[in-house]
Amino acid sequence: MDLTGANRSVPPLPEGFTAKGIVALVFSALSAVLGMVVIGWYGSMPIVSGAKEEETEKVATGAEVDAAALKDL
Repeated sequence: MDLTGANRSVPPLPEGFTAKGIVALVFSALSAVLGMVVIGWYGSMPIVSGAKEEETEKVATGAEVDAAALKDL
């Protein structure tokens, strides 16, 4: 049986981490940390004046939120 030109199996994976894998891991971790920092920063920003009282009143009374009114904020 002649197997010349037949497909060959892929070589085994290298031992440990490769430089390419380490770089990908570092950039993924940095991206995740930066994303969490931005979310925290955005969440700690003050609410536009007047909007907080209006939304608190709407929540307390159970009124529907008006999408057009939110657009103006």
